[in-house]
Amino acid sequence: MAKETKIYTQDDMTEMEKLVPTIEEEMETFGMHIHQVPSDKGPFGTDTPEPRIKYKKARNERVIKKKNAWITLGTDRPAGVDSGYGGPGAQRVNRIDLVVGRMSSVQQKSGTRVDNSFTADAARIYISQGTKLDEEFGIAEGMVKAADIEGHSGIAIKADGVRVIGREGIKLVTGFDTNHDEKNSRGGNISRANPPIELISGNNTESYEMPRYDSPTEIRLETINYLQPVAMGDNTREALTELSTIIDQIWDALNSIILEQNAINSVIGVNAGAIARLAGIPATSPHAFTIYGRATSTMWKARINKMLWDIYYLKPYGYRYICSRNVFTT
Repeated sequence: MAKETKIYTQDDMTEMEKLVPTIEEEMETFGMHIHQVPSDKGPFGTDTPEPRIKYKKARNERVIKKKNAWITLGTDRPAGVDSGYGGPGAQRVNRIDLVVGRMSSVQQKSGTRVDNSFTADAARIYISQGTKLDEEFGIAEGMVKAADIEGHSGIAIKADGVRVIGREGIKLVTGFDTNHDEKNSRGGNISRANPPIELISGNNTESYEMPRYDSPTEIRLETINYLQPVAMGDNTREALTELSTIIDQIWDALNSIILEQNAINSVIGVNAGAIARLAGIPATSPHAFTIYGRATSTMWKARINKMLWDIYYLKPYGYRYICSRNVFTT
């Protein structure tokens, strides 16, 4: 069951702020009905009493704020005034920082002066002309190394939940556009024509080991990577289609062997008939025909199952078609 979120509390307010009466307390005190919501009580879009958080503004920053919602214009600053590229006074590292709920997760007392905190602030859109994005946000190392984009421009979006909604589609595109010989934000060449897209769940890209049983008595450790390439739908389908063809060829070979063996058994039975009659024993065993029937039945069942597998997984009209009809990747 989801934990109920408390939408109003006085825990972090000063004693003076706690003295402000609620609507219910005013009604009880004055014995009256309130026909208009007071401007400082919270309901219906009125001002809500809450802890006052103060931001340690740097001298080169311009700050726009309303309660605990902020827009800060300045230079790269992930934490205090000495942090990021703005700390040592780098050029071309301008930033726009949109943040709500400063130090929200640690519940600071009213009047507390705070710096930026990419960990404790509630939600943020951070735009910087030059920054160490992966390092400052603590993002796991992936195919694109943090050093590869160090000092380059970056945009980070962080909150408890992030949703990107496109009414007519969403594209995640890497690399330069098709119309110009594009450079990176530092004027340098883009190192790859097709930089990777990395989807990292749990912010973990390390490998781990699992025991692999090659036989009941042989066990070895196998290294498995958390970060792995995504299978390409069309290529996977073609690979499985070719495998399906190989299985068909094996089926045909086994079926031919069964037919040939049955023919050989028949010839042996006919030629051995005279000797068998002289010896007073049956020429052929009915069991041979039973084996042939069972083998043929099993082969045809396997053939039918394989045909259904083709339809279910490899055909666009199959209900378990392995290629997504809506998500495409390179």
